[in-house]
Amino acid sequence: MRSMQPFDWLNGGVSALMAETTASIGGYVASGYRRLAGVQLSINHVGPARLGDLVQARATPVQLGRKIQVWEVQIWRIDPSTSESKDLVSTARVTLLTNLPTPEKMKSFEQGLKKFSSKL
Repeated sequence: MRSMQPFDWLNGGVSALMAETTASIGGYVASGYRRLAGVQLSINHVGPARLGDLVQARATPVQLGRKIQVWEVQIWRIDPSTSESKDLVSTARVTLLTNLPTPEKMKSFEQGLKKFSSKL
């Protein structure tokens, strides 16, 4: 499986993808649905996840500026019988540039996401 190392451990690149994606979703909502881009990602892999393990990413804002946001993301291995966090797999810090204009072709997506998130 491509998301795993040869020894069936979760590939670090997958953890990085999860961290940046999770922070970007939070940043998108926190910025008022403005287009954003990741400008820095630093990740530490501190524990394993094996093939078949359930993992969960949680993003917490550190700084929510008008132009720059910083997010702390933790990726946990989850106990499937309880859905509780079990072991820390990775911790990351993600910096986002958030003052980018939304292209016209993305406006309908933006409106749909605003409508969906207002119900949460």
